[in-house]
Amino acid sequence: MGTEADTYFYRKDLRRYETADPEEKVRFILNHFSGFEMMISSFEGYIRISIEEECRYNRRKEEGDAGVRVQGGFTSDPTLSQAVRNIEIEEAIRSGDMNQVLKYTDEPKLHRQDCFILTDMRSDYRYTVEAIRRLKPCEQSLYLDYITGRKDLYRIAEDCGIQYQSAKNKIARIRIRVVKMAGRTLLVKYGGNRREWLWNTKSKEIQD
Repeated sequence: MGTEADTYFYRKDLRRYETADPEEKVRFILNHFSGFEMMISSFEGYIRISIEEECRYNRRKEEGDAGVRVQGGFTSDPTLSQAVRNIEIEEAIRSGDMNQVLKYTDEPKLHRQDCFILTDMRSDYRYTVEAIRRLKPCEQSLYLDYITGRKDLYRIAEDCGIQYQSAKNKIARIRIRVVKMAGRTLLVKYGGNRREWLWNTKSKEIQD
């Protein structure tokens, strides 16, 4: 590694998530729950931009003229060509079918891994939501109000007719149950040597 492509700030954030244990992943999702889907969209945008710019630069180099904008072979309209290219990359990031769009990138393996981590984050989020839905209806409603920011602890205490500290303890107990339930699911997902095997398999796909 050690290349400029490996220093993208978002890549460090993704790798930090990837190396967290299952319960740490759940806590991260809960801490960013209301904006988690937007976070995923932001990561997708960063990946798309990095892929596009690497491809643009490397294709220019290949053509031997750094001053000529590469059209991409779609159309004679540069703006439309760029829009089509962006859509292609976005669809590839979501589908995992990266071979064509990564052809001119510096580190195809790293871009592919970035996208695999995003796929994991999406499914981890769904598993966390499922754990919340397994709570008792009153607890589910209360906890969703809290983690989405609709109610703070003072409002919860007032609505429940309890002291602030009691409300805080109540939310903390619910959170512990959600972390444990979702964490067990992620432990199955990431368990054993599966992650190492997946990385090796994905890396081999790049080389092939």
